[in-house]
Amino acid sequence: MKGTYSIAIQPSPPVVGRVAEMKKALREAIGTFYHSIHAKAHISLFNFEMAESQYPVTSTSFKNQIAGLAPFPIVFDGIDHFHHTDDAFTCYVRLRNESVQAIIKCCQEMKRELPHVVKRCVSLPHMSIGRKLTRADNKLKYHGQLSLFV
Repeated sequence: MKGTYSIAIQPSPPVVGRVAEMKKALREAIGTFYHSIHAKAHISLFNFEMAESQYPVTSTSFKNQIAGLAPFPIVFDGIDHFHHTDDAFTCYVRLRNESVQAIIKCCQEMKRELPHVVKRCVSLPHMSIGRKLTRADNKLKYHGQLSLFV
């Protein structure tokens, strides 16, 4: 049987707590459920599928590869959003360009080492606050309510 897996960076507990506060404030501001409301703060790198029987070996390979990466700082740089379609967008915590480039470099190294697993890396590393928000929710940006998150 196949399983779907994700590789992500989990930030420090204070950052996780702050993002949880942002998610709660967004929920109160729009007054309804939204995608990723319950997700713990993280920066997704890539997803992959494989047979569950192969996961233990692949997991060990990832752990070994990650242990060999040089540490780098991840610095956040405010709140932003990007559109998926005319009607759907994601509100997220933006990373500084240096952090984005360091994450992309690490993803490319993992893809080089495990090309059979890593098919596509994230193109814009970010930490989602809310996904699949609607045009009606977007009015928050223009009414200054997203400033609650800065």
